[in-house]
Amino acid sequence: MKYLVTGGAGFIGSHIVDQLIQNGHEVIVLDNLSTGSLENINASCSFVNIDLSLTPIKGYHNTLKKSMLYFTVLLYQMFNFR
Repeated sequence: MKYLVTGGAGFIGSHIVDQLIQNGHEVIVLDNLSTGSLENINASCSFVNIDLSLTPIKGYHNTLKKSMLYFTVLLYQMFNFR
């Protein structure tokens, strides 16, 4: 399955990405590296350096940002890093 993880270069996001890849999934990471680091990005994922707060997507960028935040939190809760 394919997953899109925003903030995948940060602490929580990078751990979610690592877990998804470990479970055999394909992962795309979106991050602007404002607080994350390239060193945190798993080499097996695709990485897009983008700042969604500055990228208007046909007027929906605020909704998109909120949806991605909730999605990232949901992924974290699903895997719960047992």
